[in-house]
Amino acid sequence: MTRRLRDPDVELAAGSSSLPRRLDGYPSFAEFIAQDGDAAIYRKFSHLSARNLLYLQSELHNLEGRLQQLDEEDANGLDNEDAQKVVRDWRHFSDPGNARAQEHRELQEQVRGKIKEYRRSIDCIVCSKGR
Repeated sequence: MTRRLRDPDVELAAGSSSLPRRLDGYPSFAEFIAQDGDAAIYRKFSHLSARNLLYLQSELHNLEGRLQQLDEEDANGLDNEDAQKVVRDWRHFSDPGNARAQEHRELQEQVRGKIKEYRRSIDCIVCSKGR
């Protein structure tokens, strides 16, 4: 005798000794939720999400300060033609042999990654508020 679940790719043979016994706990509860979407109840962890956003904001604020510091140092060195080229010309900014450009690029990559993480976190919070 074969019992068919909602997933057509999964078949369970009754009395078959080659199949593992059913696991109670997360596996069986996940199966129950998958079969009845109304049974799905998940915590939002709103407090932790808000706290995480605050930490991300602090990290971004720190990165922003470091970027402003680099800009100020470059502005103070207006007579340094190389520094001016780095902030105006992509070829100089992307030059792997230019140490100052490397410093800018590494910091900008950190900002880019942190901004993505921050935006994803905000999107998750906004999405969960609509539910």
